[in-house]
Amino acid sequence: MSEKQQKSWADEALSSIIGAFDLLMRDEQGMQKFNLSANGFWRSFGAILIIIPIYLFAASTDWSAAAGGEPGDFSAIRSLISLSIQWVVWPVVALYLLRALSVEKFYARYITVFNWTMVVAMIISAVPSIVIATGLAWPQAVVFLSFMLLFITLYFEWYITSKSLGTPMGVTAAIVAADFVVSLAIGTVFG
Repeated sequence: MSEKQQKSWADEALSSIIGAFDLLMRDEQGMQKFNLSANGFWRSFGAILIIIPIYLFAASTDWSAAAGGEPGDFSAIRSLISLSIQWVVWPVVALYLLRALSVEKFYARYITVFNWTMVVAMIISAVPSIVIATGLAWPQAVVFLSFMLLFITLYFEWYITSKSLGTPMGVTAAIVAADFVVSLAIGTVFG
């Protein structure tokens, strides 16, 4: 049994999140911090436990009220359903997509890294909600910040996809675009 398989889930989560931050800084050595075994693949789905509170906080941010409008309609249950569906659907869609692109042999590595890096992506995505909640900036500035951070998270996903799958730029971009479309569609229907 390797050292990575012997780690507790909490230790594995910490190591993987550090690896994700390393990858965010374009340090390819971050890949070595993930448990890329079959067990690590399944354990990576537990990253949702870290994502849920961040996601709920971000989803509950009332942008319209912050801009002086009517308060929005937030439902934690609806948000959790949307997140759960995204968490299950993307790995299934990715499997078929990677098969179609003939890179399915790296599927488990990709999903493992993807799941853990989504913790970091969620933290980045929550920054505008923190700014709104604390009143540190006016809503128009936060909208601009949100678009900047969206670009950063999409680039981050492109980078980790490229490193996980070893795919060319265009193929990597297509995979990231597919994930974005799937997430947007699920969020629109269930969010």
